[in-house]
Formats: sequence, structure tokens, C-alpha cells
Amino acid sequence: MRRPLLTLFAIALVLRVLFCFIVVPFGSLPLAWNDRDFFRKYDGYLALADNVLRHGTLAFVGNGPPTIYRAPAYPAALAGTLLLIPDPVAATLVLNCIASALTCVVVGMLAVRLYGPGVSVWFLLPVALFPASFLYCCRPLSDVFLGLTLTLYLYALVLLAAQPTLGRALFVGMAFAVTALTKSTGLPLALVAVLYALFRRPSMLRPLLASLCLSALLIAPWSWRNYRVTGRWIPITGGAGFNLLVGNFMVESGEDPGRSFRYGLARAAEHVRDEYHLAVPESLSKGQGWWDVAPELDDAYGRAAVRMWLSDPWLLPRKVIVNAFRFFFFASGPWPRWALNAALNLATLVLAGVSLAGLVRRGSRTAELLIVMLAAYVVVYALIIVHTQRFAMPILMVLLPCAVVPIARWVKRGVSATGPRL
Repeated sequence: MRRPLLTLFAIALVLRVLFCFIVVPFGSLPLAWNDRDFFRKYDGYLALADNVLRHGTLAFVGNGPPTIYRAPAYPAALAGTLLLIPDPVAATLVLNCIASALTCVVVGMLAVRLYGPGVSVWFLLPVALFPASFLYCCRPLSDVFLGLTLTLYLYALVLLAAQPTLGRALFVGMAFAVTALTKSTGLPLALVAVLYALFRRPSMLRPLLASLCLSALLIAPWSWRNYRVTGRWIPITGGAGFNLLVGNFMVESGEDPGRSFRYGLARAAEHVRDEYHLAVPESLSKGQGWWDVAPELDDAYGRAAVRMWLSDPWLLPRKVIVNAFRFFFFASGPWPRWALNAALNLATLVLAGVSLAGLVRRGSRTAELLIVMLAAYVVVYALIIVHTQRFAMPILMVLLPCAVVPIARWVKRGVSATGPRL
């Protein structure tokens, strides 16, 4: 199986490099090389990486205060790439292309665990061709890197469930720590994994708890750094309360993510000013610049979000339903792109659901575990905030091989039905 996976990696990497370094610049697409706002927007990761190299601190501004609003793994990886490739655009593209191609390989390994060693390169080719993974390779955002760390964590869990050994528990612990240090929204997944083990796979519970001890040790230095910076116990990043409240108001707006986000920012700031008489910086109410939410303000936003849920019992389930839908179909562009998302993502979800349901009926614990963890990932984001469907990218990549199975079976039946009878 090693050769098909190496072939898949080579195909995925070559396609992404060609897209980022040839199609985008020579096709004058408004991405990477041609994007005038490349250094100013996209969550400030390039500024963070630059300041890690120049000043040794994770900060949005040179010699500015350390931020607790971004997790360190992706800026650190980007800073390491900048040491080898000084051009920031090229460094971003190279890092993202490699991370995306490696994600394809991990998805391939998951597919082998689901469907057996007979999985071929052709079976996995849709993963290498997934459009969103090309698009986000061109942007200095953590989502492509998160796709790699999250799929590694899922693969590690699958291995542990199959054979709960100490070595595999260590793999789970390291994979989870890197995932959480890429985006702290991964933290609740550990609880979901423990609950799954407790009720469905008791044999993996003890090694899973051991893996969490290793994860805690790996995350602890960053948590200590946050305590030194803020005087508060913040495991990875702050800003959860801020995002919760903005997300509460975003569901009132339409299907354009930019307009919805700006609406949520303005309404959340207005709500906090009116209800708590707190001053909110203009950058947090209009979306100007990068976020660096003060812990006190973040707490106020979080309390306001919870009080909204308590005063309106329908708000929380409505938010989850709306955001779960947006998670897959929110498009950062006009309606044709939204329609493309709907067509591609809906087909993937339906076909993969058919395939995974069949595996579960046949007693596949691997399929059951993947369904639980992927559903938990969607719910976690839906509870907090959803900006665009880029958050769904790793899930869709994991599901793409599953979606191929029903198509392959239908084609095989059609060929058998129309073929010659001997």
C-alpha cells in the first residue's frame, strides 16, 4: 500500500504547486501573488510568523504585546518555512502545498482502515482534486495545516481503537496536542473521544487517558506562557467568548459570510455597550485589522452570549442548525460559488453517509468512531461561530473516499448488467 500512497502524495503535491505557482500568477487570479491584501488580511498569520523570527514573540505588531488570540503551531511552522524560503508568499504556498498533499496521504490511510488494503490511487484521486484544498493553499490561513493535524489525530484514534497499546496512545497524545495548538476548537474533541471510549470501547479508555496526560504536558509550556502574559489560566487561546457572541448575532444575517460577519461584529459590540456599559474598540466592532481581544472584554462577551441562550431557549439549537448548514455551504463569494459548494458538498455528504452507514451496519467500529468524531467537530464549530465552509475542508476530504464507494458500486453493477452473458 506504500506505493499508492506515495503516488497520491506526488500527484497532490504537483497539482497544488502547479496551481499556486503557475495557474494563479499567469491566470491573474486574485490569490497569493496577485492579491494586494495578501499581507494585510487573512488573520495576521504572516505578521505573527515574522515577529516570531524577528522578535521571538507571537505578536501582531513588531515589539507589540504578545497575543493570546492565535494558537502557535501554524505561525511556528510558517516561521520555520520562512527561514528556508525568505519570500513570504512563496513560503506560505510551499508550506500549505506540502501540508495539503500530506493530508491526502493521511486520508488515504484512513480509507485503507475503512475499506481494506485494496484501496487504489484512482479510488483516492478525488481527495487530491478537491477544489477547496487548492484554493486555501494560496492563503496564509491555518485551515490547510489544521486539515493535516486533525486527520492525523483521527487516524491515531482509529489505530488506538483497533489495538490499544502504549505506543499508539503516545501517537494520539502528540497528534492531539499539535491539533489543539493549531486551533483550540479541537480541545473538546478529547472529551468526545473519552466518552466514546467509555460507552463503546472500554479497552481504549486507559491508553486514551494516558495520551491526554502526554497532550497536557506538551501543551503546558504554551499555557504557562499565556499565564505569564495575562495572569490568567488560558490553555491555548482566548477569544472564545468574543466569538460566541458574534456567532449568536451572525445567524440573524443572510448567506453572505462577509456581510454576516460584519453584522455580527457590530451587533455584538452594540449589545455589550448597551447591556454592560463597556467600551469596545472600533476594530472589534467593524472588523478592522486583527483581533487581540482583552481578557476582560472576552469574558463580558462570553457572559452576554450565555445570557442570550438562557433568555431565548430556541437560540442555541437554532444557531447549531444554521451553522451546521453554513459549515458546508457558506461561500466567500457570490451565489454561483455557493451553488457549487452546495452541489459538491451535498453530494459528498449524501454518498459518504450511504457508504459509512453500510459499514456501521456490518459492524465497523472504525466507521462508527469516524462518524462520532466528525459530527462532534461540526457541532463544536456550530456552537461557536462559522465564517465560511473552509472549516469543513478536512471533514470533506476524509469523506471523499467514502463518497466514491457507492458510485463505484453503481458503475460496477451497470457494467455487469450491460455486459455479455456467457
